Amino acid sequence: MLRISEAAKKLEGVVDLILPDQPWMQIRAVGNVLRHDYDEIDPAVIWQIVTTHLSPLERAVETALTKLRTEKDAL
Repeated sequence: MLRISEAAKKLEGVVDLILPDQPWMQIRAVGNVLRHDYDEIDPAVIWQIVTTHLSPLERAVETALTKLRTEKDAL
């Protein structure tokens, strides 16, 4: 999750345009919690994020990548 948060931070603006339906602000924010407040994190919350939110995010990113590759090949 930390890597996803860092990537979202580095791609700020770009991912917001490509996948506007994803909660990028929250994804970026979770990185700050993981880096700075890790001793206060409820493991149940992390487990919920992993089991509930990562698969839909992965599918959305894969769909966006496929679309971008298709558009690039069409140029």
